[in-house]
This record gives sequence, structure tokens and C-alpha cells, in this order.
Amino acid sequence: MIRLTVHDLRLVADGLILLDDIRLEARPGAIHLVVGPSGSGKTLLGRTLAGFEPDANGEMYLDGRDVIDVPPARRRVGWVPKANSLWPALSVYSNVEFGLKSQKISRQERRTRVSEALGWFGADSLKERRADSLSLLESRRVALARSLIVDPQILILDDPLADLAPEESEMLRDNIARVQSDQRLTTMIFTVDPHPWWSVVDRISLLDLGKVIQTGTAAEVLQRPNSIRSASYFGSCNLLIGEIEAVGQAGEVLVRLPIGQLVGKLASPSEILEKGSPVRVLIRPEAIALGTTPLGGSQTNRVPVRLDEILFEGPLRRIRMSAPGDQVLELIGTSTVVSGMAVGSTSTALIPADQVSVIAY
Repeated sequence: MIRLTVHDLRLVADGLILLDDIRLEARPGAIHLVVGPSGSGKTLLGRTLAGFEPDANGEMYLDGRDVIDVPPARRRVGWVPKANSLWPALSVYSNVEFGLKSQKISRQERRTRVSEALGWFGADSLKERRADSLSLLESRRVALARSLIVDPQILILDDPLADLAPEESEMLRDNIARVQSDQRLTTMIFTVDPHPWWSVVDRISLLDLGKVIQTGTAAEVLQRPNSIRSASYFGSCNLLIGEIEAVGQAGEVLVRLPIGQLVGKLASPSEILEKGSPVRVLIRPEAIALGTTPLGGSQTNRVPVRLDEILFEGPLRRIRMSAPGDQVLELIGTSTVVSGMAVGSTSTALIPADQVSVIAY
């Protein structure tokens, strides 16, 4: 298993900074997700890591070996672009076999390895088909098999689920996760939509305008955003303005807000905040519950609220609530959250302290 480490990666073209101060670490044998909006630099970063952007500067280590100046053919990175880039007039077999032909491997062994690689993705029956006759899902499977047949040190996938139907997306996601786990292959996946990947990723980096603005586990990035930009990428977020009352030694803080005092966690523990420092407080609507019983696992903040609006969103409900200080809080949960309650009801909003993200103003 291979560890990928990137330090101070930078790419400038025609005087424009396209990638700036990129720092990443993909752990051995794990999936690292890089998410960001269109135009954030995801594909460009993937191409840079694969070696297709020779003007990049910085450091990129594969198990301690700096490969920033190593050309793609010698970098041993499996790169699968969103467009797949299969040769349309060639058969599936010829497309997948191509990477082996320069390795002086016998025809029989090539045949065996092609069937094995296609079998990983349930595509062995396609090997006689022309690439231009394949569906989008089939071509993605073939492209994945082609990238793995050459035994890459690391696999980089550019939005592999893009434009697939929901059932196809789930099927290919599970297929990729199973093969990645079986092969214990360090994998980076670049995508605009993190939701299909929550259950299988080790860590997530959020890319915005060519910069990594947050990295952490899925829970850390989702529940404790370190900026308004990070928070807004994953949906709506409650934003409150307050000031520090007290700071603990483990990054916990007591914040005074219009809704009352809340205990929370510093999003960036290295930040130096003192009593009286102005702060922004971010709380995901999914983190809030209603009731009177404390939530398990952490200290629970309690805020009295009145339900002003209950919106039906399929299996979920979006609840807008009035809180002290003329503040509005939003909660997202299943229908059981408001079972037996109606607009105008009063209740207590329960907010886990470890999901109250506090950032400098």
C-alpha cells in the first residue's frame, strides 16, 4: 500500500494561479475524496498528480519518493478521466490490453490479465465489443479495468459517477469500493457530489478556487466546517454571531450568543481566541434535535424554540424555528422529529457541543 503526500503544490499558467499551496495526504489503502464546485480545479489537480501538468511546482511523494518531475508513464499512477478516453474504434480487449504490450508480457498472460481486470468490474463479457458501442456505465467499467491492469501505485478517478442514473451510480460506487478494498489500493476520487461516497471514504478535502480549504474525516468536514464556504458547500447551515466567554484546553469554548450561551469546538484549534473575541458559530441543521432528553456522546446545549414552519421534503422535514434574541434556527430530520407537533408548538432544541463549530470572525 502506498501513501501519497503533497506539499506546497502550485500551478501557474499565463500568469494565472490555477493551483496554490496544495497540501494533501492520502493514506495507504484508503479512499481520499476531493470535492469542490465546478471550476474549483478538481480535474486540474487530478491531472497534476497523474503527471500530465509538467509545469507544476512543489513536492509529491509516493511512499517517500518525490515524483513531481517524473513523467506520467514512469509515475505509476492510474488516471481515469471523466471522459474515459477509450479508443473508440478498438475492441474492449484491445483497449484494456494496450498498457501491457510494452511490458514484454506473453500473449497468454496478457489474455489472462485482461479477463481478470474486466472481471473485477463485471465487464468480461464486453471484451469483443467496440468501445464506441458501449453505454456510459460500461465504458466507465472498462476504463477502470484498463487503469488497474498495469498495477498502479495509486488510483485517481475524476468524477466516476457523473451523469449515471441513480441505480447505476450506486452499483458502480459499490464496485469501485469493493475492488479498491480487495486490492488495498490507495485511491483519490475527485467529484462535485460527495453524497454517494460518505460511507466509504477515509478522508475528504474541500477544494475551492484552486486551494484546499479544509481536510478531515467525513464527520469532521461535515459537522465542524472551518469556514462559511466549507459549511455552505454541503447545504444550508445555521450561522450565528457571538463572542467568546471562555476557552478550554482541549479546544472547547463557551460562546455568548443572542440565543444564549453555547458550548462548542474551535474549528481550527491553532487559532488563538480570547475572552471577548468575536466569532461565527456554525451549526448544521441535521445536528439539531427536539426534545428534553440529553443527546448521548457529548455535552448537549439546550435552546427554547417555537416551530414556525414545517416543510415536507420527501422522507425529511425542514423545520424553521424562532429562538431567543429574534434568531431563526433551521432543523432537518425525519418525520419522527416533529411527530405530534404543529406550527406554533414550543420545544427545546438540543445541540451537541461537538457539532457547534466556532471560527474567528
